[in-house]
Amino acid sequence: MSADPFNSVGGYSVGIPPIPVIDINGNVTSNSLHVGNSYSLNDVVTFNAVTGQTTDNVTDQVLYSTISSTVSSIEYTIVGTDSMANTRQTTKLISSVLGNDVEYFEFGTIDINGGVGDFKAQYNMQTNTVDLTVTPYTNNQIDYKILITTYGI
Repeated sequence: MSADPFNSVGGYSVGIPPIPVIDINGNVTSNSLHVGNSYSLNDVVTFNAVTGQTTDNVTDQVLYSTISSTVSSIEYTIVGTDSMANTRQTTKLISSVLGNDVEYFEFGTIDINGGVGDFKAQYNMQTNTVDLTVTPYTNNQIDYKILITTYGI
């Protein structure tokens, strides 16, 4: 029986004898590493964390805006908490942007005690932005924590 590690994709090269490519600390050893095409950071992904608050149930209140000509897609993870009503909602929205066309899909929602509101991603003609909006269920103060991932053009 051999004392050498067996062939494995993900930690060792494929071949005999296998060569460790990724060590236990996550360091990669390679003679030639090709990740793909070169991209600027603006083309790939930008993360942003913001907070917001509503105090009435007016329709389509803007929580966050992004200039539409700078993005091709936006992902939102929203955590809304209404402390007075003891409710919380975590929602994931994914949107696609092409010019002034914005489509979105609510990927999933988890409600505790009924949730806090309805979220949308929509194009705003007056400001040429993609707006994340909410229509709260109550007039209570609702606090929002939002993680935004944008994908450049």
